Amino acid sequence: WASVTVAAVSADDGAVEQLVWLVEDVTERKIAEENLRSSRETVANLGQAARSGASMEGLFSLASAILTEELHVEICGVLEARGEKFRVAGGTEWLLDLPGLDAEYATQAAYALRTSMPLIVSNLASETRFRPSQMLLERGIVSGLTVPIFGANAEPWGVLGVQTSVQREFSTTDVDFVRAVAGVLGQA
Repeated sequence: WASVTVAAVSADDGAVEQLVWLVEDVTERKIAEENLRSSRETVANLGQAARSGASMEGLFSLASAILTEELHVEICGVLEARGEKFRVAGGTEWLLDLPGLDAEYATQAAYALRTSMPLIVSNLASETRFRPSQMLLERGIVSGLTVPIFGANAEPWGVLGVQTSVQREFSTTDVDFVRAVAGVLGQA
């Protein structure tokens, strides 16, 4: 994609002396705009599924599929907070085999829930804000993004997180997208 601007340079008598062309590559902006449009449609579709009476398990599964595909990550999980434990409420397949996680193993989730803020982890092995989960490290997880899910009463219900084995800096657009999905889940 390109944006072209043309300006005329006039002589003292008003005659056009030359034309100045400015060509700017706007490919990245166009791609970002398309991604944002696609993300909005995706969140709207998830909201529609919630309003149409889809089960919570179905919504969690749909949200996990959407996030793994849209963000190109391997793992997505919906964790419900239950005191000092987290129940795996939905997510990618290997998470569903876990009956529950002590906060010790879900430290990234516990941190995001405690701060009520999105948590971006660029390099899990060198993380200092919390003790990295050995389970995630053993699976080769490097980067992640975790956001709180607030229930209808505005109280933290749990977290929605995505993880990848690729070193990655999640963008503010990524954070906003995951937060929007978490918002739909929290209100369902």
